[in-house]
Amino acid sequence: MYLETIILVHTVLFSRIIAFPNLALNGSAIQSSVYRVYGPSRVIDGNRNQIFYGESCCHTAVGQSSAWWRLDLGYSAYIHRVVLYYRKDQPDRLKGYHLYISNSFKENNPNSGHECFHYPMSTNNPTIIQSKTCDWTGRYIVYYNKRDDLEAFVELCEVDVFGCYVGRYGSQCKSRCPVNCNNDTCSIWDGSCASCKEGFKGDRCDQVCDKGTYGINCSTSCTNCKNQSCDHRTGECPTEAGCKAGFHGSKCSKGCSANTYSENCQLQCHCLNGITCNDVNGQCPDGLCDPGWRSNTCSQKCEVGTYGPNCQNTCDNCKYTECNQSNGTCIHGCSAGWKGPKCEIRCEKGTYGPNCQDTCDNCKDTECNQFNGTCADGCSAGWKGSKCDMRCKNGTYGPNCQDTCDNCQETECNQFNGTCTRGCSAGWKGPKCEIRCKNGTYGPNCQDTCDNCKYTECNQFNGTCIDGCSAGWKGPKCEI
Repeated sequence: MYLETIILVHTVLFSRIIAFPNLALNGSAIQSSVYRVYGPSRVIDGNRNQIFYGESCCHTAVGQSSAWWRLDLGYSAYIHRVVLYYRKDQPDRLKGYHLYISNSFKENNPNSGHECFHYPMSTNNPTIIQSKTCDWTGRYIVYYNKRDDLEAFVELCEVDVFGCYVGRYGSQCKSRCPVNCNNDTCSIWDGSCASCKEGFKGDRCDQVCDKGTYGINCSTSCTNCKNQSCDHRTGECPTEAGCKAGFHGSKCSKGCSANTYSENCQLQCHCLNGITCNDVNGQCPDGLCDPGWRSNTCSQKCEVGTYGPNCQNTCDNCKYTECNQSNGTCIHGCSAGWKGPKCEIRCEKGTYGPNCQDTCDNCKDTECNQFNGTCADGCSAGWKGSKCDMRCKNGTYGPNCQDTCDNCQETECNQFNGTCTRGCSAGWKGPKCEIRCKNGTYGPNCQDTCDNCKYTECNQFNGTCIDGCSAGWKGPKCEI
């Protein structure tokens, strides 16, 4: 490979001479159009002869208002200087040209990228050798000309591009850029890095970031890491150390969310209505907690038997005094005498017990104690007991079973109204057998008569005649 060099002078603290290769000789070229045989490759053949008919120059088609020539270096390079050798006998056609450097190229948009130089459409003809300092990084060099009222041509005879491919520097670009230069880019003069890869600093990026800094050129601080210690490349905080209070994330760069606080945001606060707590100590504004939480950080659940904001409400009527800590609904139902989601409603008249599920129908006026069901004014007819839940035993009836049905056959009567179910014993009559047999009658239900007794008077129970028999009869009942 033939490399032609040019001697250039660059001052960095002191003057020194460095020779750079001509990168154009390794590239490839195209142009917007070709006139006859004057193609684009003639411009990078190393022949600087500026006599057009010496067959060392290119030429675009006639009749065009714009024309361009593009050089592809093959790889991105730091381009220090571009030298254009134009057709010797047509210097006026150089007027108005643009020189671009870019990392991309489209034929439908050739005039793009970094403009290294533009020669105006002045009355003075430019010199036919144009040496332009660009100091720019790119892969493509584009010569472009556009004329509104005149034809535009490209008639370059040679183009030299002096610089180094990215990653190289020094005389003839023989040296490699330091390994920690960002994007392998360094000064082609002395190898100093334009910027450093993550984790390094210094002119040659050979120094590790100081403690507490990281990233490109060590320009970012990791002040939120505990002990300000982080990975000098990525900025990630050591797992064992973690983040300062109020921060989380691998780089401790994220603030705590509304309901978290402390180191690594590992603790939760439950401020009223989701208001943000102090991300360091977790304290809620005015100490107000969401329902179900308490303490100055609102991080402790309500104790059993309490609920609501700051746990200021009690669920005394719940069974086992256990309720939902947020809304107070009873978990196991209500204690005796109460009902409702929070067991806040007293049992209505006629009901009692847990959740008011029991009724006191047998109480007088259906009124009973809401908690244990004891009847306030005693029992309705036919019932007895503290809750009036026991039927009257045989032989008793009425409220609290206080009445007896002694005159009923076998002492059996209706428990509620006392009517005798099997009729009356001897000597009695009536629904409740409460009426003694009238004179002249006896026996069960007074159905027998003592007609043969003297004066028709007999014992109401067994019919024996009291004063003896009438004429013509004898026997205890004068039945003989």
